[in-house]
Amino acid sequence: MPNTSNDNGRVLEAIITKTLSEELNLQLSSETELQQCRDLKKKSLLSESLIDRFENQSNQFCNWVCRHFTVSDFVEIHRFADDASRQGDVTDIQIVTKNDPVNFSIKNNHFALKHQRPGTTIQRLGFSKKSREAEQFKEELGAIYKIFNAKASNVKNDATSFRELKSIDVDFISRELYLPVCRLIHEAYVAHGMAREHAHALFTFLVGKYEFHKVVFLSDKVVLFDFTQLPDVTSFVSTFSEANPSYINLHFNNGWKLKLRLHTASSRLSKSPSLKFDTQLVESTINGYVI
Repeated sequence: MPNTSNDNGRVLEAIITKTLSEELNLQLSSETELQQCRDLKKKSLLSESLIDRFENQSNQFCNWVCRHFTVSDFVEIHRFADDASRQGDVTDIQIVTKNDPVNFSIKNNHFALKHQRPGTTIQRLGFSKKSREAEQFKEELGAIYKIFNAKASNVKNDATSFRELKSIDVDFISRELYLPVCRLIHEAYVAHGMAREHAHALFTFLVGKYEFHKVVFLSDKVVLFDFTQLPDVTSFVSTFSEANPSYINLHFNNGWKLKLRLHTASSRLSKSPSLKFDTQLVESTINGYVI
């Protein structure tokens, strides 16, 4: 059975959790025990060299934790399910302490902040799912998908994948799907970017709702970013160019700049195309350092 990047990430989190719990004598929550049992079994899907790297770097990370925190205050360790990030909490591993918890966002070989879906754009600005704004956006996005599918049928009536369409017209996906979707989302950002509540809601969703440390495990090093004192946000500006139809740039008034790149999350064509944004931090008030 071939491994995937998702398997790699889950195994990495499991190895980190195992290392921290054993070295620091931490209890596992019941949900974490279930996740550990599930994901440690996946080690057989990964190469021995990758497992060795994960284990060595987990020990390295554990040593950093010991140097920077009072480990005698640590009580329990939790792993968070993926759906927590959909609510703006980017925590993957949390150490419960006698005082405030310590949160860690774990990344394997990438620096992305978030991989959000276009359909939730309005909710991420702080509107309810049933709001007039959300309903209107859903209707307009659905219309874009309907038009795209009709045009896709004209390109190749029996096409089942984006790849087939791209082989016939290399710019078709960008022109007929990415462009209208990104333009619609950009317009929503422009409409609400000057309102404090909407700017704050979007920033905390994309960057993080709670204080945390972001730990990126690369092939040759571990890089850490301290997100424990995030600057407040009261507005943001969105820029979009039809010359780069899959990109949206966000500039928040606290000096942070983010780049959103739209891409297909599944190769298969469907009534509602599977799309995601890759959200990258371009500029901020924090710097990463190797641990």
